Amino acid sequence: MTQCDLFVHLDDVPFSKGSVQNRNRLVDANNEVKWASVPIERASARQGKLSTTRIASVAWKPRYLAILDAYRRRGAKGQEILEQFEQLISLADGSLVNLNVAITELGQQSLGCQTPTTYSSLLEVNSSKSERIAEICSRVGASTYVAGVKSVDYLKREHFSDLGIQVDFTRFVPNRARMREYNLSTFHFLFEEPHMKISELGSLDTWLSWE
Repeated sequence: MTQCDLFVHLDDVPFSKGSVQNRNRLVDANNEVKWASVPIERASARQGKLSTTRIASVAWKPRYLAILDAYRRRGAKGQEILEQFEQLISLADGSLVNLNVAITELGQQSLGCQTPTTYSSLLEVNSSKSERIAEICSRVGASTYVAGVKSVDYLKREHFSDLGIQVDFTRFVPNRARMREYNLSTFHFLFEEPHMKISELGSLDTWLSWE
């Protein structure tokens, strides 16, 4: 996100079961890595868009908050960030997108990332998959799309080259062993070390470029 001039929240893409759209990897009271998940209403997810996906009205918050409270009881230094995250979970109701954006903004604020953001739903893009990403880039006047390395498996080079857009596949190399081994959420480290800089989490390099 820090590599970009603009970050676009993909709020109108399909909900993806088993993804990180509704869960985070954190460490519980037994010092075990767990998924902290937000349950969703199946009927709303079947409507096809993340923007219409609703948080289920089951009693999920106590379990999620218990995982967060484990950080407090372990003496985590990031009490202020932890309290802000707990408040977001406690007040979460209805829209999954709204919760995700609020969590993302908290992460930005905590890491000092000032990249402006917008929403794909505001750009009136009607295509799908790789072509959709390329069209979003074109709509916002991007010359380069910064992507994760795994997206090389589904992006189509011609969709971007036809629009004169370069694609940089960026690889994140974690400095922290637990992040490398367990793919822990950035918030795990912010709870533990609230004043860390982005560079302390790891480094970024361009793995491949489509020019």
